[in-house]
Amino acid sequence: VRGGKLYDQEIMPESPPSPGDIVLINGSAHRYKHGSSELPKDFHWTLHNAEKVHLSLLPLQYSHQLMDQSEVLDISPDGQRVRVRCLADQAIISVFDLDAVVVLRRKPQ
Repeated sequence: VRGGKLYDQEIMPESPPSPGDIVLINGSAHRYKHGSSELPKDFHWTLHNAEKVHLSLLPLQYSHQLMDQSEVLDISPDGQRVRVRCLADQAIISVFDLDAVVVLRRKPQ
């Protein structure tokens, strides 16, 4: 959903996120290995070796956690990827394509 309501919360109109913004991750996103925190040890070994993993391949609870609210840490120098910290579990840092995130709240100015 872009520029509407999701779970009774306003979604900001489509615009690129900035560090400190709160975003939601699209369910069709890929999580990139480089720049992300390690996956839990009990996940299948093929997930640990992959350069990127589609969220649908991760265990349901973990993928839902990744799609929940996250804080933008930074944007890649080429502007193609975003690194975020999961608000539900601050230890989880993930890298996604920039077009896989939707801004929920802007960082207060």
